[in-house]
Amino acid sequence: MIKPFIKVQYPPSKKVFRAFKVSDLISYTGRIYIFDEKNFSRYRFYEEHEGTQLFSLSNEIAFLKDVRLFSSETLEYLFIRGVVATVGFDADESLTSIYRRFSRLHLVSFDEGSQKILEKVAPGYAEFKDLRLYVGISALGYFFRREV
Repeated sequence: MIKPFIKVQYPPSKKVFRAFKVSDLISYTGRIYIFDEKNFSRYRFYEEHEGTQLFSLSNEIAFLKDVRLFSSETLEYLFIRGVVATVGFDADESLTSIYRRFSRLHLVSFDEGSQKILEKVAPGYAEFKDLRLYVGISALGYFFRREV
């Protein structure tokens, strides 16, 4: 039996997201911030030189387009600034400790359609309707990789 998708709308709540278990299916409608390496370094540069964030990441979801952004330093930076969950490719199992420490989630696209939609989006932020995702790393640090 296939699990039903849990509908989640913007703004994402930390309390709700912490309740998700690994492999839960989510249908998300709302805003996601998209970072590639250039965009992320620009965001950090602004904060270092101006002393304030370019825009608030509190209670937001961040899509990391570049695999190189999946490092413990980058994730810690985002989680301290209030990011509720990250979206991206299958994360490395070694990163589960940082997700557990901050009680955050990592979401992965459920199907090819969702993956193509995410890959086409330009850096900045974008609005999505019924984006199909699943929990790859739970707030408790459990890891799940779907076998195709």
